[in-house]
Amino acid sequence: MSDLSTRRWLVAPFLLVPLALGPLACSKTNDVTPPPAACANGVLDDGEGDIDCGGSCASKCKLGQSCNLDGDCATALCSQHLCVNASCSDSRMDGDETDQDCGGLSCKPCEDGKHCKVNGDCATSFCTGGVCKSPTCSDSEKNGTESDVDCGGTCRNEGKLCADGRSCVLPEDCQSGVCTGNVCKPPNCTDGVQNQGECAPDKGGPCQGKCSYDQPCTVAGDCETGVCRADGKCGCATKADCTGNDTECGWRQCTSGTCSMAYAPQGTALSQQTAGDCLQVECDGAGAPVSVNDTSDLPTVGECTTAQCSAGNPSVPVIAQKTAGTACTGTDHVCDGAGTCATHGKYDEDNFDEVLFAP
Repeated sequence: MSDLSTRRWLVAPFLLVPLALGPLACSKTNDVTPPPAACANGVLDDGEGDIDCGGSCASKCKLGQSCNLDGDCATALCSQHLCVNASCSDSRMDGDETDQDCGGLSCKPCEDGKHCKVNGDCATSFCTGGVCKSPTCSDSEKNGTESDVDCGGTCRNEGKLCADGRSCVLPEDCQSGVCTGNVCKPPNCTDGVQNQGECAPDKGGPCQGKCSYDQPCTVAGDCETGVCRADGKCGCATKADCTGNDTECGWRQCTSGTCSMAYAPQGTALSQQTAGDCLQVECDGAGAPVSVNDTSDLPTVGECTTAQCSAGNPSVPVIAQKTAGTACTGTDHVCDGAGTCATHGKYDEDNFDEVLFAP
């Protein structure tokens, strides 16, 4: 047998065996199920926060599950190795907070110097450059109480009024003093505002109409009276330009364009009096009439009676002037003792103080 034949003989069994075993080996391998992968094997693997969540797993750990890092949790907050909800008092910047325990939709606004994303994150309602700041009237932003950028609102206190065409809330926000439809408008003579050199709303200056006494003026032509005083107000030309009425106790006067009142001295009696009312009407020194007691202003009474004043009230006691029988006006007339002058009768001898009168 040649060497070649011998080599073939020896090799053949080795070639046949693999061919025979090959199909059996492949069939046995396909029947084996691979072990579950991490994050789905029901086991806490290395790196996971809790079983099959957190770490490299796509699934985040739920509220109350264990965790190692904030990123392990669906709530994005891991505290003491447990997933918890964010809080506005946990001394951490979590949830939608823009700084520690402030900002976002749930927590209080942040103070100046804290981080922010929008104006609503700040207590001052002003977020610039990602930081809360107090608004000013020169920050080129519409903030605070401003009606427009750096004008109106509290900026009025700095003299920063809004020009025509800019937004306003009140007329005082505008340079023109005219706010219509929340927009500053140019002044005119029908805007109901004192502007453009007017001495009163829509009077004087470039407008028709004159200003009355004591209203502002620039020239005499601004005033109804034709007098513009040195103090820049319309004055009087005569006392007729002054308000009020003239009486015996007080009267108007115009001095150097200024109205005033003059008063009669206290105690000055008025020309018109009521006779016999025990009173006198006189001036009080401040322009008003007052009534005072006058004991000499006795009421008129008959000749058989006397009269007197009592605390400003007339009192007419029926008292005979003299004893009964005193002569009075008329032939054979005497006082009857009851205040009447009557026909004389005769004395009653039993009561001589009385007078008997003939029927």
